[in-house]
Amino acid sequence: APEPAEVVLECVFSSGLDVGSLPLKHKCLALRVGEGPWAVGRQQQPQLFARLVPDENLRTFISRSHVEFTWLAQALQLKKLSPNVLLLNGQPVGQEA
Repeated sequence: APEPAEVVLECVFSSGLDVGSLPLKHKCLALRVGEGPWAVGRQQQPQLFARLVPDENLRTFISRSHVEFTWLAQALQLKKLSPNVLLLNGQPVGQEA
């Protein structure tokens, strides 16, 4: 099977914000395969997180570099970079995921 051209991460929930009313371009992050690894956090995507987490106090729970994604062996791998909580499918992710 050919590798996908990109992987799209979509925010589906944010406290105090109706993300369903946002256009896809305002709640998604497209990662192009072959350009990774990709760091995700407030430092790399400041406008995305300002839009998705308008409460500055809550936004501080997202680290400057929170998680890193890598495309490896036809699968998206993630590495937690932050001591802050990271949930995947509602479950906390350990430091080595």
